[in-house]
Amino acid sequence: MVHIRKNVTIIVVASALLLATGAMFVIQQQKQALARHTSPDGQSSSSPTRCNCVIFRADDIQDYWKQEPQVALLDIFISKSVPLSVGLVMNHYGSDRLIVDKVREGGPLFEYDIHGWDHVDYTTLSAQQQEESISQAQAKIESVMGKDAKVFFAPYNNFDTNTLIAMKLGGLKIISASKADTSPYAPANDTLGILHMPQSINYGYANSTSERHAWRTVAEMKSVVEADIEVRGWAVVTIHPQDFAKYDDGEENGGKMLNVADEQRVDTFKTFIDQLRAEGKTLTTFEGAVRIMDGDDVHPDLH
Repeated sequence: MVHIRKNVTIIVVASALLLATGAMFVIQQQKQALARHTSPDGQSSSSPTRCNCVIFRADDIQDYWKQEPQVALLDIFISKSVPLSVGLVMNHYGSDRLIVDKVREGGPLFEYDIHGWDHVDYTTLSAQQQEESISQAQAKIESVMGKDAKVFFAPYNNFDTNTLIAMKLGGLKIISASKADTSPYAPANDTLGILHMPQSINYGYANSTSERHAWRTVAEMKSVVEADIEVRGWAVVTIHPQDFAKYDDGEENGGKMLNVADEQRVDTFKTFIDQLRAEGKTLTTFEGAVRIMDGDDVHPDLH
């Protein structure tokens, strides 16, 4: 009887040690995973050495609107074999064969993303309207392009909690807005499981003095990209068809956008891409950056 009790005691102690060892191993793994995504000040961030990514986000792609600048924008990435995250305004996309075929021409280089059902400020919509809008956009993008989207570019870079809930319900995993977004940035998730990846800089913008279109220099864009990669491991450069169009400078037209591609602006942006490549930056899409940050060939949430 004494020997049996001793054996039972030994087994119980051994089992407890195994459980404790296993728990310590799991805890250590969790600590290592957290360390990979946490900066010294405790804020979640991606490691620059693990991603070093630049994501190009193209807004406002749609049917029958300034086709030549749209095609010029898309051709930059096709001709240079550079990945592009393409933001489609889904209520105004799918009928223009020129634009749809050009987007399809991008093949696996292009990631199909939603830039709204309509190009409206989503914070002006009710929760139900936002849910319906994103649901409609998802259904149409799958119908037209053959796959659903995982990324949402907030029109006017505005969103609220209802937008995030609608995204969650609609199967969208990543939101890109502006740096006014105060949520933790990817690779951290927010409380709904959404990844936040705001833009770093626009190529084109409205000049505050004349309210006419203006452009960043290559040096300006590179400076912001470097700063964001240093802090969070990735950067997002937003472009629009407007950035690659010519403008009528006549006073009577007030700098009206023309349906003509501006080759000078195209060439400047190609130079920017070339310099990023030469410096060893990884040019990718939103989904591609998330896969790199996770160290996965396929992110479980982005199948």
